[in-house]
Amino acid sequence: YVAEREVEAAMLEMVGRHTKGRTLGRLLDIGTGTGRMVQLFGAQASHVTAIDRSPDMLRLARAKLPENASGKYDLLLGDFSDLPLGEASVDFVTLHQVLHYAQDPAQVIGEAARTLVAEGLLMIADFAPHEREDLRMRDQHARLGFSDDAIQRAFAACGVSLEQNHSLAGGKLEVKIWIGRRGSAKV
Repeated sequence: YVAEREVEAAMLEMVGRHTKGRTLGRLLDIGTGTGRMVQLFGAQASHVTAIDRSPDMLRLARAKLPENASGKYDLLLGDFSDLPLGEASVDFVTLHQVLHYAQDPAQVIGEAARTLVAEGLLMIADFAPHEREDLRMRDQHARLGFSDDAIQRAFAACGVSLEQNHSLAGGKLEVKIWIGRRGSAKV
């Protein structure tokens, strides 16, 4: 599918447009894997929390942290369906190529949104709908991509407004990036 450098460039451009050069604040990377999103966005964040359910992946991510990272980075064992963080505790959440593993993607999006402060940003990068059934067996994908409508409905259900989506065509698999903003706190 699409080269990761193209996906990452599009993600950086979208984040820059939505933050207008401001710091990302407290970043949460859900399903961090090897920690690539931490590397990509960590310098722009005041604090980074990276969560993965695999201790092996957390070890890989930890090895990529800057040497002067004391206190800025927390790598936690956890599941995307039950995040070990309080409500309204982060400013920016990333789910990069993770949502297709979820049995209940809307619940995962809701859990991510729960952790966002008012006006916080939620960014998802994943596949558009596709027919690659082999990915279910070979790579344990629970979902074969997501439509814009499905993401917009899941965002709306948890108080996040879809602000932008972007498509990156790449052979048989198209990558989509969605970015939304959590609504203001009720007064």
